[in-house]
Amino acid sequence: MAIYVSCGRHSFDLKRITVEPLMFLYMFTTFFNILTLQDLVFQKVCYDKYDTYTCKQLHNTSYKNVEDDVQKATSRWILYINVAMGIPALFVLLFFMGPICDRVSRKLPLIIPLIGSLLSTVNNLVNSVYMSAPVGYLLIGSAINGLTGGYLAMIMAIFSYISYISSPEYKTIKLGITEAMTFLSGALGTLLSGVILDSTSFVFVFGLLAGILLLALVYTIFWVDDIKPSIDPQHEPAVLKTFVTESVKETWVFVYQTWKNSRRKLSYIAVSCVVLMLLMVTLVGQADIMLLYTKYEPFDWSQTTLGMFNAVETFLRGLAVLTVLPILKRIYHQRDTILALIGLVSKIVSLLLIGIGKYTWIVFLGAVVGVFQGFPSAALRSIMSSSVQQNEQGKLFSIIGALEAVATLCATLIFNNLYSATLTFYSGFPFFVGAVVIAVGFFLTLWVHRKIDPKQRYHTLEEPHDEEVVEPAVEVQPQSQTMNHINPEDGNI
Repeated sequence: MAIYVSCGRHSFDLKRITVEPLMFLYMFTTFFNILTLQDLVFQKVCYDKYDTYTCKQLHNTSYKNVEDDVQKATSRWILYINVAMGIPALFVLLFFMGPICDRVSRKLPLIIPLIGSLLSTVNNLVNSVYMSAPVGYLLIGSAINGLTGGYLAMIMAIFSYISYISSPEYKTIKLGITEAMTFLSGALGTLLSGVILDSTSFVFVFGLLAGILLLALVYTIFWVDDIKPSIDPQHEPAVLKTFVTESVKETWVFVYQTWKNSRRKLSYIAVSCVVLMLLMVTLVGQADIMLLYTKYEPFDWSQTTLGMFNAVETFLRGLAVLTVLPILKRIYHQRDTILALIGLVSKIVSLLLIGIGKYTWIVFLGAVVGVFQGFPSAALRSIMSSSVQQNEQGKLFSIIGALEAVATLCATLIFNNLYSATLTFYSGFPFFVGAVVIAVGFFLTLWVHRKIDPKQRYHTLEEPHDEEVVEPAVEVQPQSQTMNHINPEDGNI
């Protein structure tokens, strides 16, 4: 039911606002939690290995060996925490969240990660009350978060929801707006995390985050409309085992059917997924080591300074997605691949500046230069989303989410170990590695851009008629035989 708000001769339906506030609230707590949890781990590790006086003297050069030891141990524990969340989330995304979206409800996958995140935050709250408790107890909250899908499941569910309700011509812009909620909330969350933590305590911060997550849960339950997929009751699995096996089968059929209809189209989807994975690797890797990197010489940043840096970076890229991306898309009719290429170049230069920065202003310049790094995610998700039917959005985004979960684990393994190994050699070396990773994504995106002819409609991108097409070995529902079309003027598949 529509709810109109009038302002002069104009009116706006409030029901058009769906999951955007949810994305803002959830990602606000996620970004707020990242730096706070890392600092909590840092302090717990130090207190576990050294006395209170020593832990307060780490900024002194005479305690450099102690700081190096604490930094390396903290990096390892951050790795363990991410693995405890990432591995369960990978299986939950593949076998449950995507199928639930397409077969049961598009609202339920929004609620489940919220509950897991709330429980995880409560666990962090308890650990901050008992600072003498072993740092390993933090793994409990990460495991709970992972078993409910974590932030990757939430992102998957939100983008699947938006893709389902958006018209093709506005899909990129809607996805961009939703993506911008991540950046703007991230800017606010990282900025406030340092300021609030420096002036209060871990207990206050985690209590605040738990309250915000509870608010997000209430909003989702009472405001966001549920969308029930139209599933034939006779095909609805009766038990969990059947549900899982049917879901795996349907995911395979989805991939196989896309390959049958157009191998070229599937190659575009696959390459876009790889680029998203590479982007996720660098984003997560940067987030994992940024606190340690800026605590180390020559920076010695406080939580407030680091919060300001992250706020500048995330605010600028969110602002660019909200303003520049729609202008390039609707007025200048730029293709999605062009938008992605612009963003990837922006990210490469940003990483190089952060890596070579020996002064705070150079690192902040890296944040400014990375203003367009939010473009690739929105553009590539739009390309892939427009390639499949409405009832396949959940499968697609569950696969994307699972790949991003793998990318998160890879980022944690690569960047935390790389940072520990190169700390005494050159602390900024991992950022150079990240720039190389993004450069690979740039050339892959350039390949997609060159292969798609902007003057042709999507059906001209199908495989040549004289090429042999193998019939599928499994029976497929009729509605999955056709695929959406590309609008080359928009650059969407």
